[in-house]
Amino acid sequence: MQDAQNAAATRALFELAAGDASLQDAASPLLLQLPPAFQELWLQWEEEGEDEEAAAAAAAETEEALAARQAFVQQLLSRAAAQQGAAQQAAGWEEAAAADGQPGGWQQELLSAIAAAKGGPEAQQQQTAAQQRDSARLLQEQQAWRATDEGQKWLAERAK
Repeated sequence: MQDAQNAAATRALFELAAGDASLQDAASPLLLQLPPAFQELWLQWEEEGEDEEAAAAAAAETEEALAARQAFVQQLLSRAAAQQGAAQQAAGWEEAAAADGQPGGWQQELLSAIAAAKGGPEAQQQQTAAQQRDSARLLQEQQAWRATDEGQKWLAERAK
């Protein structure tokens, strides 16, 4: 019973020292005057406080990074939407790529997505066709992987 009261008193002292700047300087000598068991408790509480502060700082940094990333993406989208000739340029690239027999690359896909976002039926058809090509390519890659030893092993483990 006495240990519990002493522990509660130590916690109260800890909270007072943590909340009052003038007592924080006196916390070290105060800590040294406590019995070893309560010194360990005090140090444990300090570590927990530091961990909580570090977690809060990391969360704040994460929120700041997320906000910065969202602002960057929004800026990119605004610039892309502001370009008047994006749909015409996408169509021109597609015709040139068809003449060369080569796909238009990531630029073509981006411009097709922008044009599709504007809502034109041709652009939506282009976007759908691009998605179907990507799906077919991914299916072929998946089938090729499943034919490998690693893929066979994975399928056998999954069937269990």
